[in-house]
Amino acid sequence: MPEIVQGKTIIKLTRRGKYILIQVEDAGEIVVHLGMSGRLLVEKTPFFLQGNCHSECNEESRSFIAFRMTTPHPNPLPQGEKESSSFTAGEFYYDFARNQKHDHVIFEFANFRLVYNDPRRFGVIDFILQGQNAPHKLLENMGQEPWDTQTTGQWLFEIALSKKLNLKAFLLDQTIIAGIGNIYASEVLNLSKLSPLRLCNMLTISEANVLINAVRTTLEKAISLGGSTISDYQNSDGAAGTMQDEFRVYERAGQPCQNVNCSGILQKTLHNGRSTYFCEACQV
Repeated sequence: MPEIVQGKTIIKLTRRGKYILIQVEDAGEIVVHLGMSGRLLVEKTPFFLQGNCHSECNEESRSFIAFRMTTPHPNPLPQGEKESSSFTAGEFYYDFARNQKHDHVIFEFANFRLVYNDPRRFGVIDFILQGQNAPHKLLENMGQEPWDTQTTGQWLFEIALSKKLNLKAFLLDQTIIAGIGNIYASEVLNLSKLSPLRLCNMLTISEANVLINAVRTTLEKAISLGGSTISDYQNSDGAAGTMQDEFRVYERAGQPCQNVNCSGILQKTLHNGRSTYFCEACQV
């Protein structure tokens, strides 16, 4: 990928499920999945501007890419010797100056850098070549987006009839609806007053409509609040999300259910090793 994208311009940012898609002019798309602990951070003081910069790196070329990966150099510098600060934009090189051991990929631009940091290394960065006919292996089986016009209660009802999954597993299946994770699956089901343990093929059309609306409501709220910072998640500016302050059920086991006219106490169970939170009183 370095040789393909270096010196190119980013022309569009989109999303597919949990994947970030970065369209690069005359090259293709960079595919990014943050995994469990990954994050993309913007640094506004670029390293390479401390030295010599290629003539194309100016205030007008804000999307100009230079690329480097912070993997160990095969021939490290002798102890005490420092790397030169001069850098030609568009060059692929290794980083010695940074001591951020979890910075794995860095994109350099004219007036900032975008750092991919991932302590647990479950994330992915890959590339789709321009003109590639077959769908990328990470995206080929993705389900519909929550906001697609085809994603209706009727559609969900018909899909659910053919499945033998409980509702929690049904929502987490990325081949059905793309982008719902473990936390928000519990939130969605509580808002819908549907049990995560119930079989999806028992849904009524009315309940399917409620469920689709709850998916959209929950995800829209999470986006507006900058996501959920449970441990170390940060947005590109380094700020924490605040959706965790608005959780209805997640990590609230033993506390009262927030649904109107419900006096139930929230429960926690494990399903396939994942925590599930729900109210036995109102989620049926």
